[in-house]
Amino acid sequence: VEAIKEWLDCLGHEMRPFKFEHVDDGFVYQDEKVKLTAFRTMHIDQSFSYLLEAEGKRVYFSGDLRSPVLLDDPLADVPVEVFDQGLDLAILELAHFWAPDKYYPLLKDRDNIKKVCINHYSDLRLPTAFELKKMLPDLEIVFAYDGLEFNF
Repeated sequence: VEAIKEWLDCLGHEMRPFKFEHVDDGFVYQDEKVKLTAFRTMHIDQSFSYLLEAEGKRVYFSGDLRSPVLLDDPLADVPVEVFDQGLDLAILELAHFWAPDKYYPLLKDRDNIKKVCINHYSDLRLPTAFELKKMLPDLEIVFAYDGLEFNF
């Protein structure tokens, strides 16, 4: 928290008040407009991916995942059922879960996913990201950058 506060100070921003909440698998928050569901990942002990549902739209954010080379089943760290139900946007990291052939089975032959945004990548991972995009020519794949916005 102190490091984040110092970073915001360097940028000339004030830190908004916040509080920590315990998160576990499943329901996190819901009101009449928004529903947020957490899925534990194996990146570290307390890491999660999230499904945000609002206004009839579904957005999945992977957060950091476990490297697929460390898993017997490369998709064991991804809630495949979320993809089976369809998504308007899947935001997928490419720093830890970096092998495009491991994402391919999750994304191939899906007409129920409208867009994929690759985030958390480095120049080292860009060739991998481009390879994934080539493998899935019918799926809209974009690369995250500062200021990127999505309109649904």
